[in-house]
Amino acid sequence: MGVYTDKDRIQHVLTEASMDFASNNAGGTIRGPRGKQGRLIRAIFRASTTIAGTTGDAKINIGNGSDADAYMSWSIGEPAADTERLTDDAVQTSNPIILDRLPADTDILVAIVEDTTGDGAGDGVLTVIIDWDY
Repeated sequence: MGVYTDKDRIQHVLTEASMDFASNNAGGTIRGPRGKQGRLIRAIFRASTTIAGTTGDAKINIGNGSDADAYMSWSIGEPAADTERLTDDAVQTSNPIILDRLPADTDILVAIVEDTTGDGAGDGVLTVIIDWDY
């Protein structure tokens, strides 16, 4: 008989201050409980103000120090204020999660990539849900 171990499901929340699409920037750093690997379950983005740009979609990447989108490369489009997007929503044409396994004791980096012309605007709240259990 297998042994059940509790998962530490944590919702990491990055606020409007760090999720500003007016420029490419570091959205924040996530680090799980000591010694535990993680599994990226989903990400949820709620636009506080309209995400806008003239060409290309705004993106949210999750990666590490050597690969900015090692775990997720998510094109969120241009959602209106108070619009919510989920990585596993039916409107997604492809799964933005590239690799769901996250290493233990490593900084997981979240980055904003504005539209391709560099004139993006808007902000929102990003929630990244991770099971830290492996």
